[in-house]
Amino acid sequence: MQHYALLSEYDGSCFHGWQEQANAHSVQQSLREGWYKLSGEDVQFRGSSRTDAGVSAWGHVSDFYSASKIPFERMAKVFNSYLPEGLAVRNVRPVATDFDARFQAVGKLYMYALNCDTNRSALWRNLSTHCPKRPAITPMKELATTLEGEHDFTAFMDQGSVVRRTVRSIDRLEIVAPDNSPWILIFCLGRGFLYHQVRIIAGTLYYVGLGKLCLYEVQKAMAAKDRKPLGKTMPPQGLSLLRVYYPETVFGQDDEAAYQKMLTCSPRELCPPQVFAFMGDCY
Repeated sequence: MQHYALLSEYDGSCFHGWQEQANAHSVQQSLREGWYKLSGEDVQFRGSSRTDAGVSAWGHVSDFYSASKIPFERMAKVFNSYLPEGLAVRNVRPVATDFDARFQAVGKLYMYALNCDTNRSALWRNLSTHCPKRPAITPMKELATTLEGEHDFTAFMDQGSVVRRTVRSIDRLEIVAPDNSPWILIFCLGRGFLYHQVRIIAGTLYYVGLGKLCLYEVQKAMAAKDRKPLGKTMPPQGLSLLRVYYPETVFGQDDEAAYQKMLTCSPRELCPPQVFAFMGDCY
């Protein structure tokens, strides 16, 4: 029995989230059913992130055990033949028996994409949120700076979470918004996140940019641990999981050293190559 790590990407609009559910189609279920069709094995895929319905991933990591004789170098190609169109395996690597895709992750990089063009985009409808009124970027960046670091983010958590500790650390919150582009990209790098935290951050940044909130009001809400005064929870379509980091490299450029590099790299380097290929005009 060999232990493997699996790197996948998926269109969130095709699934009701990552985690398997009784009456809804999920990414985890699709992987399990696809692998069963391929190998006859009923295996459990453990995910690094339980993304919500509608949230996409460019670099989700999961792990599983298998006795299959398929060489790991060929697994991605043959596995993809048994998966739905909205899900694709990018890579498979053997890992140590104690590897855990979820609990050993040391950081995650998310991106929230706002399309501020006058007209909505048909092609980007599942990877961005259409906000036809462009916000002011300067106050958004000022708020982003204050949200970086360790804080109690209770005010940025929606109901439904069962966590006991609400203190989290945002190691980098970067806003990329060139004047000649309709796109505003919000990159959020951190060790762990609360329920809907990134989507609430995106909504609050947007409200501050529109002048509906000011920095003092956000700080006051955080101190009071009050969710109500902050911006709305933005739609899941704009959120993408870009990359997951581990103590040691798994798929390349995803270890602790790579995470530390992300703290000071240029905004362009925050964007993985496959994302930059689509959104490079933002830089």
